[in-house]
Amino acid sequence: MQTNGITRFYLPLDSGIGMYCAEILLSMMEENEQIELNCIQSYEDQAAKWPPNLRDRYFSILEKCSTSSPVSLHKTQTCELDMMLEAIDHSEIIIGVQAGESIQDKTFATAHRYAQHIGREMQLITAPVLF
Repeated sequence: MQTNGITRFYLPLDSGIGMYCAEILLSMMEENEQIELNCIQSYEDQAAKWPPNLRDRYFSILEKCSTSSPVSLHKTQTCELDMMLEAIDHSEIIIGVQAGESIQDKTFATAHRYAQHIGREMQLITAPVLF
């Protein structure tokens, strides 16, 4: 996989696509020491109630990434959005993954509008809805 010269990645680390992307980037880091993965968490204990297999993957990612930081110490109403906005603020190009054909997720839609508002290039990938 090519990064087209992009070596610094800011990733909102959630239990879905964020973890898959982090694992892909970590494997790329093994081959290219210039790649930097900065994981952004919504809050400090976000994985506390996740199933053990997801928790194990999550903590493994945090151990291997270049940096990690939560946007909040505790869960708040806006911590997931704040996590996405933090990644957008640090990025020049954003890759957004949406489920289905339209932007229905309120948090994702707000982040998408914010990226447009501040003039960030955003590539949208539509993932199939599996359930």
